[in-house]
Amino acid sequence: MPVTKRAVLAALVAIAASGCATVVRMPLQERADAPDLKQKSVMVARLKIRNEYKPGHQPRLLCVLAKDARDPEAKTFSFTEPTLLGDLDQAGKDYFFSMEMAPGRTKVLLARFLRQIPLLMNAFAEAELNAEIDVPQSSVVYLGSIEAVIVERADDSQPRAGPVIPLIDQGVAGFSGGTFRLSVKDDFEKDQKELFARYPYLQGKEIQKQILTITAPPPPAPAPAPDSNVPTT
Repeated sequence: MPVTKRAVLAALVAIAASGCATVVRMPLQERADAPDLKQKSVMVARLKIRNEYKPGHQPRLLCVLAKDARDPEAKTFSFTEPTLLGDLDQAGKDYFFSMEMAPGRTKVLLARFLRQIPLLMNAFAEAELNAEIDVPQSSVVYLGSIEAVIVERADDSQPRAGPVIPLIDQGVAGFSGGTFRLSVKDDFEKDQKELFARYPYLQGKEIQKQILTITAPPPPAPAPAPDSNVPTT
């Protein structure tokens, strides 16, 4: 049964409100006008998401979060409506995502995913990217091809792909018991052809390259040692 746009929008609003992010549509859309590059630049990347841990529950890309890296108090933007390039069933999904930011240092925070079965399941996962780039002025910038694969966690040193709550939804989807394996490669020649096919208004524009370097999140802090001075019973 397909997921309705209203259901996805409701999920987005709830997520954005909890994270204090401003929801905006991704600037690159099929059958749409070219983005205005006078004040801002457009960053675009390919992202392939695959759930190897629970292959029967392949999530969709919901949004990508980014903010100005120079200001700790800067607004966080949640960019929605990625372009689906291919749905490969249990082999995952393939997307282009894009972001529109002012020139300067920008931090690409995370990609958020949703596995939804209407009336039965709403499970969320987050792949922390923690990547910074120097956005040039009035440009289109290619960030690389990201592969995000959910695999089973080996131990507590590996961050969960998604929160524990709601217990059943997150567990069945494999998000609470899984972790992300992330990689980025420069596949510019192949992706540029697909970009021009999906967004014809990019043809004739120079596309710069700044391949993301993903910073892995730190492992969870160890539990504090018991106080030896506290008597035990």
